[in-house]
Amino acid sequence: MKRCTWSTPITLAVVALLADLCPHIVLANPIYTDVISPIVPGPYDVVPHVEQVPGKEFTDSFDQDYNPIPHAVSPLQLGVFDGLGGARNGHNITGFVPTNIVGRHVDAQAQVRDTLFDDVIANRVPLVVSVEGDQMLGSNVALAAERTGGAVQSFATSAQIVDHGHNGGVLRDIDSVDLWGIEGMTGTNFLSIDGDVAGTSIYSMNIIGPGGVQPYLSQLDIATAIGMPQLDTIIDVDALMVRDLGLDDGTASPFDGQFGPGDAVMFSVAPVSLGGQQVLDGGEIWVWEHGQPAHFLNHGGHVWNTAFSVREVYGTQLENIDALEAVSVPEPSSALLTLLLGGTLAIVRQRRRLT
Repeated sequence: MKRCTWSTPITLAVVALLADLCPHIVLANPIYTDVISPIVPGPYDVVPHVEQVPGKEFTDSFDQDYNPIPHAVSPLQLGVFDGLGGARNGHNITGFVPTNIVGRHVDAQAQVRDTLFDDVIANRVPLVVSVEGDQMLGSNVALAAERTGGAVQSFATSAQIVDHGHNGGVLRDIDSVDLWGIEGMTGTNFLSIDGDVAGTSIYSMNIIGPGGVQPYLSQLDIATAIGMPQLDTIIDVDALMVRDLGLDDGTASPFDGQFGPGDAVMFSVAPVSLGGQQVLDGGEIWVWEHGQPAHFLNHGGHVWNTAFSVREVYGTQLENIDALEAVSVPEPSSALLTLLLGGTLAIVRQRRRLT
């Protein structure tokens, strides 16, 4: 039997077509709708529909409790959104953190091994960013995707993230995001707190329990990695992706909570001024591999350094990147299966209506 092979142009065209045509097999409700048929991303330069991506955790500019009307400020409360306007509470990590950050707010989060970390730094998949204040691309886009060739498009609007249809039931300004988790479980294993208080820029969350949140990288570590150790008391990590290889000893522990060989982080920081002069505008994105100096991310045909104008490309008022992620779609065979499954479920649902 002759084996079918895919050429790259045809593959990308088919993947893009399936991403556009795949039916939405879940219906929105005012609170939250689980992703029934989550996709598994492959190394493709295609932006999926936001509601197809599983495990979407986030925080607002001030962490929110999504139960009351209107929503209420709730420090260290993680949220989960469905991409259809529904959002619910995830974990509140107040009881797990050091006492010196109780009452603060999460402004960056990541998994222990972010799903598309290596693919995005290799410029194989779209990069997702948010800018302080949202309102990207001339509208209410909260998360925008940069394709590998530099084209930018919406990944999620503010209304797709939170739109509960009541006073205060909206997104104010997305402040952190983590994608590709497991529905019903938190995928967050790393986080940063607003202001990088107590000298810590990134924390690890080894276990969901008291004392589970511990320092991972300090302000000095980050400042030194980017070649600016003089910023050690004012650096503020506010966007993050992580690849932590962790333990390789056959135990059940997913990682060791230490930045060591094989580990890497991708991050951005809040704008920094020194001596009345702005030295960082917040639009920079660095990749730091353990044992090497950090370097600017090269994605979309350009370097994410200070010279790159976020405002010009994304149509924003500010330069400051305050959320980082990456997206893609399944390989064509998996995407076709999802399409067929979606069509089958639609037929079953229609038959139920007729009986």
